[in-house]
Amino acid sequence: MKKIFVVLILVILLIPPMLYLGSVGVQNWVKSQWVEKWSREDSETELKSFINQLSGVQRLQVAELKQYEKVTRKSRKKVFWEKLELPVVIVSVEVPVTYTYYVDLKETWSAVEQSQGDWLVVVPDLEFNPPAAEISQLQVKFEKSSLFRNEMETKNQILSQMSSYLRDRAQAHRPLVMEQARKEIQALVRQWLNQAQKSNDHIKVLFLSENQSPQPKH
Repeated sequence: MKKIFVVLILVILLIPPMLYLGSVGVQNWVKSQWVEKWSREDSETELKSFINQLSGVQRLQVAELKQYEKVTRKSRKKVFWEKLELPVVIVSVEVPVTYTYYVDLKETWSAVEQSQGDWLVVVPDLEFNPPAAEISQLQVKFEKSSLFRNEMETKNQILSQMSSYLRDRAQAHRPLVMEQARKEIQALVRQWLNQAQKSNDHIKVLFLSENQSPQPKH
């Protein structure tokens, strides 16, 4: 009987220290003071590439645009059969993006000398590669939060649709690079004509959608 009593006393005395040591704060302290100082961790990162498709492309890149894009989403939500509206949540994502524009060399190009040294060149319309976002510099800002809402859902919705947003922006930015692209094509055509030893006092470049006259034949 005496032994049982002693065991019970020991158990009662040991329970508080055990609970204390089992707390998250104490565990983190023990980990930082002892485990991390007297242990060693080796890690290894492995990168793999899988070729799905390999093909050649005939594209002439003629413009590059760097922009800092911001996508903002305002979320409204109603509950209780849409009778109660919860607070509005506003989340924004900011990221630097590089847009590259090109003309397809496989499409029809035409060059007509309208007079001595005066050339009209009609080229395919500008297209763009998939926008390249600097993911490492992506920033998420919760501009308006609420205890009754999950802002992470709104953030995830933005990120899941980011590629679509950036494609729309690439389309909208096309007028910003048109003139630069035109100058690049003019320089390229002038180089071709110089190699062919043809005069090229004036070279006018039109994109296909700008050319209202019938297309000249090669």
